[in-house]
Order: sequence, then structure tokens, then C-alpha cells
Amino acid sequence: MTFLELKPLTTEQLTAAVELDQLCFGGLWTKSGYEREIDSPNSQLLILEGRSEEAGGRRQEAEGRRQEAG
Repeated sequence: MTFLELKPLTTEQLTAAVELDQLCFGGLWTKSGYEREIDSPNSQLLILEGRSEEAGGRRQEAEGRRQEAG
């Protein structure tokens, strides 16, 4: 199973974001437009990132061990 996580858009992901914008919206925003919004204290650009259940299960197990040890 795949889980989705909501995360802030990073500058490393801008090329993919611009490509997706072009495909979905015909290029409403340019790369510089996204950069400006990332740098703005008044904006928060978010992405959905998928992760597998296996990776999530391992993370939860590790967190459980930390809580038990703490």
C-alpha cells in the first residue's frame, strides 16, 4: 500500500513542479514564479509525496522503539 505525505515544495523539486504545471494548467506559473513563492513568507507551496507501506512500517517500528527506550 502507498501512503501520501503532504510536504513543502523544495527548490530541488521545481523542475518537476513546472513540468506538472505545464501538463495540467498549460504553464500558468514559470520556474521563477515558483521560486518567488517559495521565498515568500506569505506563501506555502505543498506537494503530495508517496511512500510505501513497508517504509512507513519501518519508520513506525523505529519510533516505537525510541519511545520505549525514552
